Amino acid sequence: MLAEGKTGKYLQYAIGEIILVVIGILIALQINNWNEERKRRIIEDEVIVALNSEYKAAKEDLRRKISLLNRKNEVLGTLSENCSPQHFVVSKEKMDSLINRSYALPSFNPPNATLSDLLNSGKIDVINNLELRKLLSTWIGKLEEAKRQESFQGDFLYNRYTPFIEDRIEFKYSKMQERMKMKETDSFGIDSRELLKDVKFCNLIRRAIYWNTWVEYSYKSLERDIDEIIELTREKNEGKDK
Repeated sequence: MLAEGKTGKYLQYAIGEIILVVIGILIALQINNWNEERKRRIIEDEVIVALNSEYKAAKEDLRRKISLLNRKNEVLGTLSENCSPQHFVVSKEKMDSLINRSYALPSFNPPNATLSDLLNSGKIDVINNLELRKLLSTWIGKLEEAKRQESFQGDFLYNRYTPFIEDRIEFKYSKMQERMKMKETDSFGIDSRELLKDVKFCNLIRRAIYWNTWVEYSYKSLERDIDEIIELTREKNEGKDK
């Protein structure tokens, strides 16, 4: 065309070719983006379903831990109520039972495989819902705070409460007497109720209630987050069930 002096037609042809190539590239990019987005949504759906399942399991476990903590607080409350320099109201058997049950130490360890994978791989952005992403991003920190409160409670139980108790009573586990080869005639005759007249014991009991309250506060905070996460992941999970 150039040799024949048809420069205008050549330029039109060349521009047309370029436009077609550009359109082809844009279409290819669009198709690739669409495929990547489709893969991303599939991954998100799988993650959402897995999170819903894990946090439902976490909620059931947390309920059991809160129930255990409440029962322990009831036990400690009963001991505190009976602290008095006067005569005893509870029986020896009741006192021994209360002491044994005061050792309950809940520990919340929820399944975190899916969230850990998201955080460690840096793929948490696969989740579109910003509210859900924020809850998941702060979950580990709140869980660590709850574990910290559990640790304080454990340290108190084993480093202050237990040493004091062990020097002053005889542990009796009615359900394990046979295994421990315990007989009534083997008793040292120590009345555990004497602890109720000891102000230090009563202060330890009330301090234990204090630590339990902080653990319960942390658990309740986690429970609220769990409920929100379950709600935000519910739709995808229900769709899978159908």
